[in-house]
Amino acid sequence: MSKATPLPSAPQMIPRRVFLSYTGAAVAAFTIAPPMAAQAEDRGSPGRGCDRSGRGDGQPYAFYWFPDSLPPSDREPPPGAVWRSLLDWNPRTDPDLAFNVSTVPLASRSTPRPLHRGQHRHQTRVQSLVSFGPTADNPSQGSASADYYAFTHWSYVDELVFWGGSSGEGIILAPNAPVVDAAHRAGVRVLGNVFLPPVAYGGLPQWTLDLVHEVNGRFPVAEKMVQAARVLGFDGWFINAETSLQDIAEDPAAVARRMQRFLQFLESQGMRTVWYDAMTENGEIDWQNALNERNDSFLQDGPRRISDEIFLNFGWTRADVDTTLRTAAAIGRPVYDSHFGIDTEANGINTRVRWDELFDPNGVGKYRGSIGLYRPEWTKNSQAENFDLARFQQLDHTYWVGHQERPTLKDGSSGWPGIAAYVPERTTLRSLPFTSAFGTGAGTGFYVDGRRVSDTPWNNLSIQDVQPQRQWVVSGSALNPRYDYDQAYQAGECLAFDLSAEAGTCLLFLFDRVRIPHGAVIEAVSSGSGSISFQFVTDHGPIVVPAAPQGPSKSGRWRRWTADFRHLAGRRLMSVSIRLRGTGTFRLGQLSIRHHWQADPAQVHHAQARRSGPGVRIRWTRPTAVHHVEVWADGRFAGATAGKGIYLPKPARRIELVSVSDHYLRSRGVKVDPC
Repeated sequence: MSKATPLPSAPQMIPRRVFLSYTGAAVAAFTIAPPMAAQAEDRGSPGRGCDRSGRGDGQPYAFYWFPDSLPPSDREPPPGAVWRSLLDWNPRTDPDLAFNVSTVPLASRSTPRPLHRGQHRHQTRVQSLVSFGPTADNPSQGSASADYYAFTHWSYVDELVFWGGSSGEGIILAPNAPVVDAAHRAGVRVLGNVFLPPVAYGGLPQWTLDLVHEVNGRFPVAEKMVQAARVLGFDGWFINAETSLQDIAEDPAAVARRMQRFLQFLESQGMRTVWYDAMTENGEIDWQNALNERNDSFLQDGPRRISDEIFLNFGWTRADVDTTLRTAAAIGRPVYDSHFGIDTEANGINTRVRWDELFDPNGVGKYRGSIGLYRPEWTKNSQAENFDLARFQQLDHTYWVGHQERPTLKDGSSGWPGIAAYVPERTTLRSLPFTSAFGTGAGTGFYVDGRRVSDTPWNNLSIQDVQPQRQWVVSGSALNPRYDYDQAYQAGECLAFDLSAEAGTCLLFLFDRVRIPHGAVIEAVSSGSGSISFQFVTDHGPIVVPAAPQGPSKSGRWRRWTADFRHLAGRRLMSVSIRLRGTGTFRLGQLSIRHHWQADPAQVHHAQARRSGPGVRIRWTRPTAVHHVEVWADGRFAGATAGKGIYLPKPARRIELVSVSDHYLRSRGVKVDPC
């Protein structure tokens, strides 16, 4: 499903409908580090001290493998790639394991009242196939770059596929921990990817045979895939089989039947399993663009459930949608288990899609399938070398919500309506207390309580906050809500609004009928002038409560506001909006609904720091109820992660680790000296 350069001896063209293999993209994660080019110069130097990465540079990377057989001896791995067999992987002895484990459990979520009649609850799902970085050279826990797909519209996505893999690096790709952490915090499942490439792009039939190798009813590679998902903390696998089997000695149809048993085994082990529409039941590679009699047994075979969903190729028509509806009914599966592929890699919001073939433009009839988005990170990649985080967020907003501030039902035959035209928002806010500093997981500097502690660009989705689920619903004055990366109270950004004499209201968070406890307070941290009120929508209707200033924060620039809503105790909370009036720019750095008193977080324990390559590998045991851990090296801020470890690419004499709670309270530091 993504582009690569064919092998020199291979034909230069194959049909565009093929999901092409991927070999390059921007680097992921977050530590304060030198540019990647500078890091590359260190590769090959032996690691010194107590720990090694196996690469010599000390930097841990996200995991990728071949099923069993490695590429033939006449090929060489590209720079930075290490060929590995999944069957040989032992997590107990892997030195990179601690840096690749997700620590955030999958949050439960629900669907509040839809915003408009075109959004139907429980009728469609969205699967998003995203390439966050390269297959190889994808740091586990950090990079010093703001050029990253810092995605915030999680409320419209059900599953994210960590897209990647190539014949030159590895074809089984595990998602890196920061992506899983952010998705799970938003209630979104994350799937690893298995890519069996076309022969023209280096695919070997042996890799398909390795994948589905069966021994006395067992599938050794599938067992290792289950182990990887459970140990690393993600939710399942997307299987994309595009390697032709026409030249193998075995009957391809027999391999296809074995593939079905392989999928069913993953399913039986609790893996979320998705099949891509490429291989048919006779073992041929023949894209159907529909669920039909040639591929339906990869989804359901009589009474046997084979996989959870199928991602249909991009060339579907109304006739294909009709066929999918009939086939789904015949095999007893909801049509929403079929995702109709939409390829936005090249053209993004300029992609022509016949939305009205899936969704009734009048908002009356039932939806006719689910959405499969291929490469929505076009919103980042289309900026090329002129990448800017704020511009990216604006373009990403258009992709997901549309050109208007308020998503509305549109005629699906004209223009890009935004996913919110058809998909209702979901929320994970099902209880109180609650705090968000609106962190997107990237920035051009880093802030702690309003103080800028680093000028280094960064990204790490693991420290992303819960995001506003509807971006942006505004009434009254046009507030122009946006992410502002020039100032922040915590991490890398805040929300900014343009004020006027007429009051404007911006919806921020949706709640799932959460009971307001006695003694709860709402607190905001802001900079700029203006008056603030909060609008609460409860089961008794909307109520506006003015906020009172409480004086400057620790940094002096930011001010705290509180609102008394003790009279609302016991009511059910559905949403919170901010109501503003004044002049200039108003910045909102943090919002909390919490008890008067909150406990400081526990400190990390069992911390160790070991020299590795040119830098230091740091690990710890992470306490519960911690949002992330800040890492300070020789008195300077060096990085942050929600994980259990981090790599600093420069030497340090003294490390200090500070736990940060979900409410941005901080523990005393734990000091550790590198060995």
